[in-house]
Amino acid sequence: MNRLIGDMLDLDRMESGRMTMRTADVDINDIVMEAISRAAPSAGAVEFKSDLDPRLPIVAGDRDRLIQVLSNLVNNAVKYSPDGGTVTLASRADGRFALVSITDTGLGIPQDEIGHVFERFRRVRSGAAQSIPGTGLGLTIVKQIVEMHGGKIWVESAVGHGSSFHFTIPLAPESANALQLRHA
Repeated sequence: MNRLIGDMLDLDRMESGRMTMRTADVDINDIVMEAISRAAPSAGAVEFKSDLDPRLPIVAGDRDRLIQVLSNLVNNAVKYSPDGGTVTLASRADGRFALVSITDTGLGIPQDEIGHVFERFRRVRSGAAQSIPGTGLGLTIVKQIVEMHGGKIWVESAVGHGSSFHFTIPLAPESANALQLRHA
């Protein structure tokens, strides 16, 4: 109940513009590794893999909010992989953005529900997924945070084959300029 109230208050602050971002230079790969280390103790039979670009430039973001995004996505990947499986986290540069992907080999999301997973209180209501607990606010909050950073989030999924959540975060201005010069 406390988590639900906290999530609702966070969402209200975001939607009303009362939540401020403490933007700084952030190493997104460090945040990915922190999210893995936080989730690992309760992950059971789930195996974690990482495919992080070690040359990925710094992003401009709120470290605490980006940890919230990654922790939510990693915890969901574990939660919806009830028989174990693999959760892979990847990062790479994509233009002036960092692209982060969280892919699991879990239950997957039915095609007719993919377009609704980021809606408030929306949860997958079919198969084994309906018995997995949650508030239905986590992905809504994740989407708000990513968009407040100037990024985008989307999902690809197939029932029985898992899901891939992808999001972008702008590179820090200096990093984006240096990357552009490096590729010129």
